[in-house]
Amino acid sequence: MSRISEILELKPDHGCTRGGRDEELLSKGHTCPECHGNGWHWEMDGKDSVKAPCSICNGTGMVDAVVTIHWQASKGKSKV
Repeated sequence: MSRISEILELKPDHGCTRGGRDEELLSKGHTCPECHGNGWHWEMDGKDSVKAPCSICNGTGMVDAVVTIHWQASKGKSKV
């Protein structure tokens, strides 16, 4: 499960709810949770162990997070 270690301030722009506009935020350079940043892991090939590229990060050791924000009209009146 993900945890937030960065703080985002969400503030809609003028007209952001028209047409269901989505925004994407990119957070780069996170250590791959599968290979722990190695970029590879050991696999059994018959009786031998072979070094194989990580299938999650494609051997880079790093992953990026893409956060998608979908703006829509509120379903009720604001209490503010």
